[in-house]
Amino acid sequence: ADGALAEDLETIGDELRFLLLVADVGLGPVEDADETATLDGGTLRVAVQPTETEKCVRCWQHRADVGTDPEHPEICGRCVENLSGGGETRRWG
Repeated sequence: ADGALAEDLETIGDELRFLLLVADVGLGPVEDADETATLDGGTLRVAVQPTETEKCVRCWQHRADVGTDPEHPEICGRCVENLSGGGETRRWG
């Protein structure tokens, strides 16, 4: 994205994945866009790639940290924190 749209997306940051219901989101230049749109005078270019990460059996998100906790081999670190720790801190909810 460019312009004000890029600034708005950067403000949301990593939590953009929750808004878009995807495993991960990266903000940056896109060489080969799958889709392009003009929004509020700015351009949004989107490229989509399948994930290669495991799916958490609890939240169904594909995350690189699935199985890193030996006590919970089928869930991701986010779910471990939400079940056993203090819970995640979300900026946008």
